[in-house]
Amino acid sequence: MSSSSTHIESFIVPTVVVMFCFWTASSSSVVESLPGFGSLPFRLETGYVGVDYDNDVQLFYYFVESEGNPGKDPLLLWLTGGPGCSGISGLLYEIGPLRFVKAVYNGTIPSLVPNPYSWTKVSSIIFVDAPVGTGFSYAKNPEGYETGDMTYARHCHDFLKKWLLDHPRFIGHSVYVAGDSYSGMIVPLIAQYILQESDDLMHEAPINLKGYLLGNPATDPDSDESSKLTFAYHGALIPKDLYECTDLVNHAHILEPKCIGFSPQRSGLLEDGRKHQEEIPELRCRSYVNVLCHVYVNDPIVQESLHVRKICRLCGFGPGLDVTEAYPTPMMLPALGDQDMVIPYLGTQSWIESMDLPVIEEWRPWKVDDEVAGYVRSYENHLTFATVKGGGHTAPEYLPKSCFLMFRRWISGESI
Repeated sequence: MSSSSTHIESFIVPTVVVMFCFWTASSSSVVESLPGFGSLPFRLETGYVGVDYDNDVQLFYYFVESEGNPGKDPLLLWLTGGPGCSGISGLLYEIGPLRFVKAVYNGTIPSLVPNPYSWTKVSSIIFVDAPVGTGFSYAKNPEGYETGDMTYARHCHDFLKKWLLDHPRFIGHSVYVAGDSYSGMIVPLIAQYILQESDDLMHEAPINLKGYLLGNPATDPDSDESSKLTFAYHGALIPKDLYECTDLVNHAHILEPKCIGFSPQRSGLLEDGRKHQEEIPELRCRSYVNVLCHVYVNDPIVQESLHVRKICRLCGFGPGLDVTEAYPTPMMLPALGDQDMVIPYLGTQSWIESMDLPVIEEWRPWKVDDEVAGYVRSYENHLTFATVKGGGHTAPEYLPKSCFLMFRRWISGESI
């Protein structure tokens, strides 16, 4: 991950720019308490933003105001990967202020506890359900679900502009765009859209982009796929001629047990969590939390608290999603858990090296509590490549403290 040197100056927007307003009114509500937790010690807002005139696409978001200094702290736009995994994954699994209590589901609403390493300690964060059809986001017309990478990125860029217009107190704040996994294909496109508009003073919501962050990102498919064999071999998982045996390995974190995944559609799990229990992962499995999350977000009481309009798809889409649009991907700025075989760090490293960027600082360890937390290398163009020692595919889920400290140092301009 890295911080961009680009700075977009703040200015007073002429009132005539109102003619460029969006076609669908945004809606937002403050959530003061959540089932399974109670009164919230932080400010949570949820809502919808319309981003597509023809199809009336409505993107749902969760906004958590910084618990530090919201008047000055940066604003982070977070996209979960997939493609098509809900922003609630980032909110409740990775970098948000709450996490699930991992306990056997007993028919009641799953419980939540505070996350002491939430990135909201130092930044305000918008978690978006994107692309359309993900989570609580929806389109009123079926054609609205036909999307691809460029449309996905454009919707998110339009979302951010519209959101800032509705929250003018954040205009001028340092802005970062972040995400993990498949979002590695989308976040740089959003940054490019922002930079293309940065010199146009008629745009009504100037975005003070400072940088973007990618966790275990998809970059180039060839590099990502070809690196899996090398990663498995050097990880002492297999001899070279037994790559098929990696089916027995947990690709998200090679040192954790291999467990069945969780799919509500395949298991036939109802909202009460009691149907086809044989298809549900064991409690010892990290994927068991997916069961709790599915039950939680589809509970009518929870949905009423969140002020949503549609049923939630945690990692799924409406009809017709197509993510095959080709587009030249700008430079990516990654931080990777080094135990991930879904998108191994070796593939990302190889992809970066193919760009022949001059190295500013060679590999060195970075530390947490005087212990090595990973390794970091810096390149020209403000690109920093960092590994998180022991991290899985979604590194903050596995090592929240290390990832939080990395993020805090980065946005503060400190050396990682």
